Amino acid sequence: MEDKEKIILDIIKKDLKHIEKFGKEQKDMLDDVRKGDSDIHPNNIEDIKSGLSYSHGYSVGHSELSKKIIKLLNMSVDEINDMLAEEEEIRKENKRYMDNLLERIKNGREDRT
Repeated sequence: MEDKEKIILDIIKKDLKHIEKFGKEQKDMLDDVRKGDSDIHPNNIEDIKSGLSYSHGYSVGHSELSKKIIKLLNMSVDEINDMLAEEEEIRKENKRYMDNLLERIKNGREDRT
């Protein structure tokens, strides 16, 4: 790993700590609102829950992306290529499965007419 990659890795790891802490705080506040353990006016509860849910979801997505980048930076080129090949095979298998399922559904509907 080059110096530049190490610096990037350190930055992402540092940011990950902050975003995970933020996500936990948002989840804890959301849990409190859902349990009724807050001093929020009843007319504002749904808006507050929506905002907290959005912020929590954003932090989860951001942290998962950061974890994936950290994982990729720690992998060799061969490991990355193997991972990509495996993901492509899974994608193809999922497509075959969905095509088959949709075909069975289509045929099932045609049999009823």
